[in-house]
Amino acid sequence: MAPRSWLDIAPDSPFSLADIPFGIITTPVSSSPHVGVATGEHALDLSVFALCSGSSDCPAITSHLEVFSQPALNDFAALGRAVHRENAGALIRGIDNALHPNYMHLPVGYHGRASSVAVSGTSIRRPHGQVMENPTAEVPKPIFTPSKRLDFELELGTFVCKANKMGEPVSIKEAEENIFGLVLMNDWSAGDIQAWEMVPLGPFNSI
Repeated sequence: MAPRSWLDIAPDSPFSLADIPFGIITTPVSSSPHVGVATGEHALDLSVFALCSGSSDCPAITSHLEVFSQPALNDFAALGRAVHRENAGALIRGIDNALHPNYMHLPVGYHGRASSVAVSGTSIRRPHGQVMENPTAEVPKPIFTPSKRLDFELELGTFVCKANKMGEPVSIKEAEENIFGLVLMNDWSAGDIQAWEMVPLGPFNSI
């Protein structure tokens, strides 16, 4: 389904909001070629749009508005990923929190590893990871070090013995028939590593 708009865009238009190609245009007001974007039967003049504060919510682009006045797309395309990720972050989280402080230091993600599950009596390796050594420093930087705040939580693990079809939940009445057994589990966590990793999606390496 194509995004809805107040613009009169035909459903079969090759230039719907799902496909907004950038290009070079001229207008009756400005005969000099410059950057625009096609939307249905219309073209949005990005040089005028930028001058009218159309990019005010995208702080990373405000110092590069001249790219929309160029006769080619080269300078606009050359802005690259750095400007894109900051603009995307500002639109989602606001200008003051466009990029999280750990963005440039580690991958943003959350994953679990079956290899980290071990039976009682197995030696546990102290996790290594990034820790913010001195948050109050003029230029705070993380260091790679063993965790100094390793702790654990007592949890209850469940072994499931039956499969269910994708998208079909197991009801409470059926739960007992699907459980093979229970086990006590220690959930180890590296608190100091988590404090740096867990923004915004949770711990990546510290569990």
